[in-house]
Amino acid sequence: MIGDLNRKWQPNQRAIRDSNGKLLVNITDIIQRWTTYCSELYMAQLDQKVSNDLVKELKDISPPLADSQGDILVEGREQIEEQQKSRK
Repeated sequence: MIGDLNRKWQPNQRAIRDSNGKLLVNITDIIQRWTTYCSELYMAQLDQKVSNDLVKELKDISPPLADSQGDILVEGREQIEEQQKSRK
């Protein structure tokens, strides 16, 4: 409350700039600009998420590197499982 009493008066700012730098003062134009701005932010985040998901999916489905020593390939695992089944 004391801060409200001691603070200098400042008018509300109801103007923003569009993507070209033009000052917008009309409330309809301001709302449209905010809508566009937020949409651009969400699309950038969506594009980043989609690209991250795509990279992860490609890593998951890519075959193992030929120089990876000690890794058991799917075929090798299946072969071992078959051998264990036949021993029972």
